[in-house]
Amino acid sequence: MICTDLLADIWSRRECFSDCECVVADDFNAVLDNNNAVSQCLTNFLNDCSLVRCDDLFLSQKADTYVNIALGHQSQIDYALVSNTN
Repeated sequence: MICTDLLADIWSRRECFSDCECVVADDFNAVLDNNNAVSQCLTNFLNDCSLVRCDDLFLSQKADTYVNIALGHQSQIDYALVSNTN
């Protein structure tokens, strides 16, 4: 619910300023390439709003943004999203 409400707030601001480009940068604490509920919610939002993940624009520079050496965990959970790839 919190995720959905937050995305709705972001989109309402986008609609108010539709003549402007949109940049969203955040620690989503979700791996967008996964198939869980939060990742799917975010991916649907990106598609519905025609936003592009910057990490997909620069594939050769994709890197993990969360690393816990002690636990042996790493993932990409920080993203920058843009409305215009230029």
